[in-house]
Amino acid sequence: MNAIEIGQVASKVNLSQATIYRMIVEGAFPRPFPFGVGGTAWSEGDIDAWLQARKDEQPAPAPTRASRADHGNAIEAVSPVIDQSISVDAIAERLFAQFEARMQRTVPFEHALWSTKEIGE
Repeated sequence: MNAIEIGQVASKVNLSQATIYRMIVEGAFPRPFPFGVGGTAWSEGDIDAWLQARKDEQPAPAPTRASRADHGNAIEAVSPVIDQSISVDAIAERLFAQFEARMQRTVPFEHALWSTKEIGE
């Protein structure tokens, strides 16, 4: 039996140490055993068995790509909401105004790379 430490375990299973410890608490990962003075380790065989069990699980079916007709139906469903007469510049101005409002600023970003006036031009 080979004993491996957390860094080796994390590398072997390609998970972070924090994720491994969270999974141990949830009962979804093998528990370590005391090893050395104040340390812990895992049996490499336990980790290999855990990996094999994950490999043997049936993967979830891959999502299917929507057909072009499906995309067309989705666009038609939301098209009444879309005002197609608005220009790209007007949309950019509205987005920037919302951004400024969310940043709780009352003055335009004159010190930025652009100003709100430049976006509209």
